[in-house]
Order: sequence, then structure tokens, then C-alpha cells
Amino acid sequence: MIDGAGHFRTLFRIYLPVSLPAIATLALFSMVFHWNSWFDGLLYISDAKKQPLATFLHTVIIQRDMSTMSMSPKELELLSQTTVNAAQIFIGALPILLVYPFCRNIS
Repeated sequence: MIDGAGHFRTLFRIYLPVSLPAIATLALFSMVFHWNSWFDGLLYISDAKKQPLATFLHTVIIQRDMSTMSMSPKELELLSQTTVNAAQIFIGALPILLVYPFCRNIS
């Protein structure tokens, strides 16, 4: 206002750059929350082929239902439950791990 800047110029030149780390943090928390919400897919989608990844991982890890996996029963016998759990947790966390470095550079 003092140097002739209006409300929008003050918003975009001062307030927005200062608040970018907070916005990035809120966006990352919101992404993690929605990515990990397995119950929504379980509640709203009955077809196992259309369920989101978090719901599929919950079904396989918690309920130990291996019928939806695309491996043969002979191959499934060779895998231990710990191996399956570790692989699925890594696959479930991978998208968030790929987005995190881009949110970290905002400051």
C-alpha cells in the first residue's frame, strides 16, 4: 500500500512466498492422508479389480487374502508372508516417497 502495491500484488509478492513451505506441508499431509485411506475403497467399491492400492494392500496384508494376486498357487507357496508384506508396504509408500523431494525444495 505504501509503495503503490495493491492487495493482489501484496498477496503474490509478500504473503504467498512466505507461506509456501506451510502450503507444501499441508499439501503433503493431505496427499498422505488420502493415499492411506483404505477404508473408502473398501466401503464404496465392491469389485476387487477396481479398488485403490491402499485397499488392496489392506486386504492382502491384514486379511491375508491372496486370492486377488496374479501369481500361481505354486509361486505363492514359495513366498513367505514377511516378504509379501515388505514388498507391498514398499510399493504403497513409493508414490509418496517420489513426491516428497519436490515438496522439500519449496522454501
